This record gives sequence, C-alpha cells and structure tokens, in this order.
Amino acid sequence: RAFEVEARRRLEEATRSRVLAQERALASERSAGREREMLNAQLQTRARELALLLDLSNMMGAAGDAPEPLTAVLRRVVKNLSFSDAGMIVCDSGGGEVDVQAHTGFATTDTGAPGARFGPSLELGKRCLAARTAVCRHADGIVVEFDANAVLLGKECWSYPSPTLTLALPLLSKRSVTGAVVFARSKLQERALELEELHLMVGIVRQLELSLENSRLYRQAQEREETLEHLLYQVVGAQEAERQRIARELHDATGQSLSAIGLGLRGAANSAGEANPALARQTEALLEFAT
Repeated sequence: RAFEVEARRRLEEATRSRVLAQERALASERSAGREREMLNAQLQTRARELALLLDLSNMMGAAGDAPEPLTAVLRRVVKNLSFSDAGMIVCDSGGGEVDVQAHTGFATTDTGAPGARFGPSLELGKRCLAARTAVCRHADGIVVEFDANAVLLGKECWSYPSPTLTLALPLLSKRSVTGAVVFARSKLQERALELEELHLMVGIVRQLELSLENSRLYRQAQEREETLEHLLYQVVGAQEAERQRIARELHDATGQSLSAIGLGLRGAANSAGEANPALARQTEALLEFAT
C-alpha cells in the first residue's frame, strides 16, 4: 500500500507538471501570437503612413502650391488621420497678416458663428506663427506650446490630462516660420493624442515644407527665366535699333558724301584728261576706292 500511495503521488505530480508545462506552452504561444498581431498592426500602420507620405509627395510634386491642389492635399491628409476631421493651412502674407491658403472639414468659415471651429483654429494658427513653435489647444481651453523637434516629441501635449482638440504645427522655410498647418477635431471625438500619430502629423508637415519650398524655388526659377527672356528681348531690340540707326546714317550721310566725292573725282579725271595723264590715273584710282 505504501508503494501504491507513493506511486500515485508521483503520478499526480507528473500529471500536474505536464499540465503546468502545457499551460506554460499555451501561454507562451498566446504571448507570441499577441506579439505577432502587434507587430503586424505596427507594420500595417507604418505601411499606411509611408503610402500616405508617398501619395502626398506625388500630389505636391504634380500640383504645386495653387489653392485647389493644396486643398486636395489637405483633404487627403485629414481623411487619413484618425485624430482630425478638419484642417487648414495658413501662411504669413507679410505685415502681420495671415492668409488661409487651404481649409477643409469646417462647417462654416464664419469666424463669428457660435460654436464654429474655423475661428479658433485660425487663431491657433496665428499663435503658432507668432510663437514660431508648435501649439495645441485642449478640451479645457488650455493652450500648450511645445517644440516639434524635441527628442521626446510633444510630451507637454499628449501627456496633458485634458484631450487635445486642435493642433498647429509650423511650416519652415530656410529655418524661418512661413506658415502653419492646423488639425482640428470635434469634442465628440475627445481622446488622448497618441505619440505615434503626432509623429505622423509632424512627418506630413515636413513633407509639405519640402514640397512648398520646391514649388517656391521652381516659381522663382520661372520668374528669373522670364526676366532673362525679357532682358534678352530688350538687348536684341536695342541692337536692332542701333543697326537701323547706323544704316540710316550710312544711307543719308555717308552714302551721299561718298557719292558726291565720286562725282567730284569723275569731274577731276575728266578735267585732267590728256593734259595730265598721271593725275587722271590717280583720280581714277581714288574714284574706284570711293565707289
């Protein structure tokens, strides 16, 4: 009986060990499955982000910076972001004035309409231009400024307890702030701003910076080419006018003078005649030169 009890005890221990090993194997498999799902989700997110950036690059490269193409680009960005449902691009037009280059998703552009988001979004864009840094407004009305190039990007924004409703990121050109991109969402979508999405929005703004800068340089090159063509036209016109002036002077003054000299030399040659053959020959030679 003692041996039977001991054998039964050892069998139970072996069974428990086998069950525990199976549970551990299942837990490890479930953990590996969750990790694969998480990696697949991250990979899909990265692929979607890269596809969006490539799409924007192609759109901006083909469209330039006219108002309609910018609106199409902004509409594509807002559609593919889970944070925002509206947005605008504002630029510094000089003299402290701000020009709205493109906007999408706003129910009305009346800044005085009650509850409208266009006015507050525009004001946040102006503040972004004035402060020359990224700015966000939260559901409790607090406005936070942060550095979009910081190592820990936007910690002041996404770590703030109240959800972010509006975000303005600066557009740079030769290290100077020339505009801002504003992303807005309604209060019905209040949730915490994720760091990954903030990285994506900053990447989109950087892509817009490059595209707008390339468009600006291309426009300057076209203007310079037009200026050179105009200057070349003026130079050619001045040369042609000078040629015509010289031609008139040769025809009206020099040509008549040479004709008169030729007639005089012909008369001198006839007068010399046979009386002075040497003088006649010299006069004929001069007449040939004059002719």
